[in-house]
Amino acid sequence: MAYPENGTPNMVARQGYAAGFNQGQADVSRGQAFRPTENKAYAHAKIPKGMDKDQFKTEFRESFVKGYTNAYKGQ
Repeated sequence: MAYPENGTPNMVARQGYAAGFNQGQADVSRGQAFRPTENKAYAHAKIPKGMDKDQFKTEFRESFVKGYTNAYKGQ
């Protein structure tokens, strides 16, 4: 799995991308439909202590969808 580098992404973005990429690959291998936002990891990611909940969700989810999309489309 390769994270597309645009500068140095933060840890939340890396985690979201990795989780999305892994889930996208799993869904492709199982013949599942493209549904990145209907995934448990997308909806219930663990928020690190001391981090703003809304900021975390936004960054994680945006990166999750990017990773999922790249894996699903074979990029």
